[in-house]
Amino acid sequence: MKTLVVAALVSALAVPAFAGGVGGKMADPVVEPRITPTPTPAPSMYDWTGAYVGALAGVGRVTTDRDSDDNQNGVGAALLAGYDHQFDGFVVGAEIDFSPAVLSDIGDDVNEVDSVTRLKAKVGAPVGATGNILPYATAGISHVRATLDGDSANDTGWLAGAGVAYGVTPNFSLNSELIYHRHSDFDGRGVDVEATTLTVGGAYRF
Repeated sequence: MKTLVVAALVSALAVPAFAGGVGGKMADPVVEPRITPTPTPAPSMYDWTGAYVGALAGVGRVTTDRDSDDNQNGVGAALLAGYDHQFDGFVVGAEIDFSPAVLSDIGDDVNEVDSVTRLKAKVGAPVGATGNILPYATAGISHVRATLDGDSANDTGWLAGAGVAYGVTPNFSLNSELIYHRHSDFDGRGVDVEATTLTVGGAYRF
C-alpha cells in the first residue's frame, strides 16, 4: 500500500516536468516584433541665393504722345544675368538684360527700337510647400537706342512691374514679367514714350 502511494506521487510530479519540455522549463512566449513607422522627411526648401544667366522673349507695345501712327507693336528677346540673395522670408536681387537690334522687331524704318538695356532691382517672398515659387516686384532704369523720324536717338528712363519665378530644379528656373517703361522728353525731342512688355524666360542658376 505504501509503495502505491509513493508511485502515485512520483507520477504526479513527473507530468508537469515532461509537459514543460526538457529540463522542466516552460517554452518562452512568442513576442511579435513591434514595427515603428519611419517618419516622412520634411521637403527641402528651394534656395534662391546665387548668380544666374539666361534669356527671355516676349511681346511689347510702344506708344508716344505725339501721333497714334507712332504707336508700334512687336516682339523681342534679350540676354540676361543677375544675382539673388535669400533671407528668412524674402528674396532681394538685381538683374541686367540686353536686347540688341538683331533680337528686336518693334517699329519700322522711320520709328524703331534698336536696342534696350535694362537694370532692375527686385524683391519678393517665396511661396509653396518648398518655396520654389517667387512672386516679386521690380523697378529700375532702361536705356533705349531708337530711330525717330529716321534719325538715331537714345534716352534713359524708368521702369516698374511685377513677375513670378518658378524653380524647376536647383539649377534651373523659369520666370515671367510684365513691365511698364516711361521715357519723358525722349532724347530732348519733346516726345514722351511709353512701353509695356510681357516676357517669359529661363535661367541657369549657379
